[in-house]
Amino acid sequence: MGLFGRLGVLVLAAMLIVALPVGSGSAQRAADTTPPVMDAHGDQSVAATGPLFSNVSLTVTATDPDNSSSDLTIYCSFGASGIRFASGSTTTSLSVGTWPTSCYATDPANNQSNTISFNIVVQPFVDTTPPVIQAFDVNAPASSRAGTTVYENVLATDPDNDQQQLTVTCVPSLLGGLFPIGVTRVTCNAHDPAGNQAVPVIVTVTITDGTTTGSTNTVTTTTTVTTTIARTTTPVTATVTSPAPPGSTSTTTTAAGTTTTRPTTAPTIRQLSNIVVDATSPIGAVVHFSPTVNDPGGHATTDCKPASGSLIGLRAKAATNTVTVICNASDGGGLLAKPMAFTITVLGARDQLHALREAVLRAQTRSLAAQLARADAAIADGRTTAAQADLASFIKAARSRRPAWIKAAARIIALLG
Repeated sequence: MGLFGRLGVLVLAAMLIVALPVGSGSAQRAADTTPPVMDAHGDQSVAATGPLFSNVSLTVTATDPDNSSSDLTIYCSFGASGIRFASGSTTTSLSVGTWPTSCYATDPANNQSNTISFNIVVQPFVDTTPPVIQAFDVNAPASSRAGTTVYENVLATDPDNDQQQLTVTCVPSLLGGLFPIGVTRVTCNAHDPAGNQAVPVIVTVTITDGTTTGSTNTVTTTTTVTTTIARTTTPVTATVTSPAPPGSTSTTTTAAGTTTTRPTTAPTIRQLSNIVVDATSPIGAVVHFSPTVNDPGGHATTDCKPASGSLIGLRAKAATNTVTVICNASDGGGLLAKPMAFTITVLGARDQLHALREAVLRAQTRSLAAQLARADAAIADGRTTAAQADLASFIKAARSRRPAWIKAAARIIALLG
């Protein structure tokens, strides 16, 4: 066969090879049209971890012959809100009550599974935490030979109850009780609506006799008093105070004939409302307040513990903290105001997140609310980095919406450290 003949055979062979059908081992993979299948889930009952909310751990799974479990996305709705998570477990916050829940799954090809339905029942909170009494010892001068009237507002705190729900009793009473000169021990108790009893606290009330000078005085009805001090008798001037009705001033006359007046009405402190602020950093927030004192003499000084401008810290894991502030006032002449008390609550990461989520839900933006729900679940699980990532995704998705949401989310990220 000639050269050209052999070339023709080679070309024909090549054409035959190209025309051969592709082998079955390299056949193109068929599209995924098989939907996942949701595993059955019965009703779930949990006990509330607080008076209003509970962290619910939810495990819902799905299977798919074409995909692994981690590749499946599950959406569960609880009434008006919902949450997305990979097939498996997640955590969300639900209030006390019964929550009809429905869940379905999708695979990467967007095939949707069947829907399963069940109830999540959050049982009412059972309070087993006793209150803690907050009290201070009292030191005051006597206003008469009988002693002085004491107003000490003993308070109690409880993580499960508002202060107004707690009952505090002291024997003898510190709310307007007359205490004699000397030292009196007062026993204070407290309990919450569930009957949990606080550890009793002993308050020491010390009333000093401001008229005692260390010498022996003989007081007559005249304006001259004779004082005997170690072998020497010296006439000295003394003061005689005329009685005065409440709400007025007392007049003091000396031997020299001069008179002075001093108020007999104690100063009063105007009640401040309770303060609620957002924590601005992982260590809390600096809180300012200004108590108003009404003093007839115009010389009253106030003392608040903790003072205005104090740093109110958060609890562990950036949790909300509430402290009680007690303010006292004195006119410098021995007259004491009735103490005034109020609370300062510094909202932590989760409470700020709950408030933001409620605002988002009111705006009917459920997809954004779902992102916040994932962040909340991550915080509850201790997954701080995941929570910050969810909040960052929320900021990116909500950038064209309300600036206040962006600011709140950024602040929560900062709280998580």
